[in-house]
Amino acid sequence: MKIQINGIIYLLFSVLIVCCESNIYKKNELLQLPITKTKFILNIPDTSTYAHDISQILEENGSFYFFGLDIRRNLLDVFDIKKNIYHKKVGLNRNDSIKINGVDMFYVSSLNEIFLFKRYPSTIIMTDSSFKNYNLFKVPDNFELNGKNIFLMMHLYPLSKSVYYEKLSNKLYFPIYNYEQKTFKIKWELPIIASYSISNKKIINVFANLPEKFKSSEQGIKYSIYYEYPNFAYKDSILIVSFANDHLIYVYNTKNGNLISQNNTKSNYIEDFKIFNYESSPMQAYNFCLSEPAYINIIYDKYRKIFYRICKHEQILKNEGGEKHDFFDCAWSLVVMNDDFLVIGEINMPKGKFNFYNILPVKDGLLIQDVNPKEGFLSFELLDIENAIKKIKK
Repeated sequence: MKIQINGIIYLLFSVLIVCCESNIYKKNELLQLPITKTKFILNIPDTSTYAHDISQILEENGSFYFFGLDIRRNLLDVFDIKKNIYHKKVGLNRNDSIKINGVDMFYVSSLNEIFLFKRYPSTIIMTDSSFKNYNLFKVPDNFELNGKNIFLMMHLYPLSKSVYYEKLSNKLYFPIYNYEQKTFKIKWELPIIASYSISNKKIINVFANLPEKFKSSEQGIKYSIYYEYPNFAYKDSILIVSFANDHLIYVYNTKNGNLISQNNTKSNYIEDFKIFNYESSPMQAYNFCLSEPAYINIIYDKYRKIFYRICKHEQILKNEGGEKHDFFDCAWSLVVMNDDFLVIGEINMPKGKFNFYNILPVKDGLLIQDVNPKEGFLSFELLDIENAIKKIKK
């Protein structure tokens, strides 16, 4: 499977973390998966790269768009899902006015606000769907915090949904890590999210911290393999931060960066998280990712005013034939929360069918990408989420 696999392998060389925490919580009602309302199939032309390390679905003006980035070739594909139209292949390194070789990640807020990210040096490029107009923003490598100068770098992971653009304030939120200038040793006790003003072209605030239990070793993170990267959801000037191996979510005020609350949103399918051996090989790291449970993402559904926390369940490493499972073969579920971040139910989803990194709540349901389309095609399904939600709310 070409879609997303490169991105999944890419994460294995990142870093380590994670944990669980127990508060009193109500056992969730378990519901079965929603049915498919509509299926969309896209023909992939020969001009497409079809090796999307990172991808995103966007809803705008009643249409659905798919964006897929090939990191190695520095190419971005754009499709109209409803109309089955391949819009364009964008060569990101072919613009003469701005050199943007080596894009590591992208984020689409709207067709008029598309952000491209480079890690080294930390750079943000803002453009639109024409990909003809570019604005370049350099992210400084230092910030004054409590009278001290700290050194920082954008901390981006391709599959993590960890960037958000707040249009009203013209601010962009993204993860960072701080380090000692001489040794480059990461200082995990410092803030992990930056608020960057597009208008002023500078970082105006840093906030949020890793949970204390993640900072358990002088060598750095010692829990799990790829999960110090936070996932974001946004609603009405609050940023909801989720870590893959923590039952808690953390709610922050984007205006001042203050922690508002932390809420237990534990899945019925995860009890605890195993510690990953820091000195393991890349293959052992990959096996760990395949088999261990995790919270993959958190999403706000503005149409139904609820949140979904995507939960990947534990799975055995190999099938009955002795072959190693695919990453998406595992069972998974949606932990559903209301506006007050209280868990109101958990919806089981089918194994091996969907790409749980690419889910978008839309007006008519839940749009999700299939993981095993026919060769030469991309496919998406629109799920009828309404009936499941109605049952939860009764």
